[in-house]
Amino acid sequence: PDPNREFTMSLSSRRETIIVSIVVASAVLVAGIAGTMIIRKKQQKTGESYATPIDASLEQSMGKAPAFTLENMDGKKISNTDLLGKVWVVDFIFTTCGGTCPMMTESMKVVQDRVKDLADVRFVSITVDPKNDTPQALREYAQHWGADPERWYFLRGEREEIARIDREGFHLGNPDDVVDHSQRLVLIDPLGKIRGYYDGATPHRGTHAQTLAEDIRKILVHQRP
Repeated sequence: PDPNREFTMSLSSRRETIIVSIVVASAVLVAGIAGTMIIRKKQQKTGESYATPIDASLEQSMGKAPAFTLENMDGKKISNTDLLGKVWVVDFIFTTCGGTCPMMTESMKVVQDRVKDLADVRFVSITVDPKNDTPQALREYAQHWGADPERWYFLRGEREEIARIDREGFHLGNPDDVVDHSQRLVLIDPLGKIRGYYDGATPHRGTHAQTLAEDIRKILVHQRP
């Protein structure tokens, strides 16, 4: 056998292997980048992203919080204008939910307790099942979770209005089912601007709740004279 020919064939085989490896690696990289871009676009479209610390000085905004007028568990009308001048957090739940809602409410409670020294903070939980979530049901739910009635509002209204606020206003929820809701907590600043979305129902929800509490403080400290 010709040793030069065998060497040439071996070298050619190695080159082919290297080329194939480079092509495969490039394809994996491109697919990964494309997948990440798709996920980010979906998150931007739905407004659902994981908690990331905000820079209050930049005053970044994700749009304005929607206008609404709903009823609390005492029959009092609460509107978005009542929350101007406050930093507030909103989520969408229903009291008979056995899945994400208890975790979300737990996250809200953690944040409530972490910022209890701040007077200008409010929490808003809007039920997506107003038929079953009567004022009494909301009252019992609030008491069970230790919600401060002066700072944490549990609201109800017409299903169509709630769906509008949920989907069109905060860019959350499932377009096909009003009771199928997002697990995000939404942060709004004193000017009514949406400042961030935080996952309230994952194994890391404690970390997200802590980040949310820190971001509330950032906004209030930055806006003080």
